[in-house]
Amino acid sequence: MKLKLYKLASLLTAVLFLAVTASARAELAPSAPDAVMDMDFHVHTYCSDGGETPETVVGKAAEAGVEFLAITDHDTMTCVSRAK
Repeated sequence: MKLKLYKLASLLTAVLFLAVTASARAELAPSAPDAVMDMDFHVHTYCSDGGETPETVVGKAAEAGVEFLAITDHDTMTCVSRAK
């Protein structure tokens, strides 16, 4: 009897896991199979060792079609609120 309950619990856990991960994958799937997002994961502003203001960096990235931007200033968070 205990073995049957264990097997049933294991099966239900596996089904639940697959259902949750499948729905998460569906939400993250791009709109087209060949869809590409333009991203820049390493940009500095004048708050660190870059040459532009945060507003200028964000504006230029948007003009270039960048959809995700990571400002990675060294040792400071001073300009973060200005870049939002």
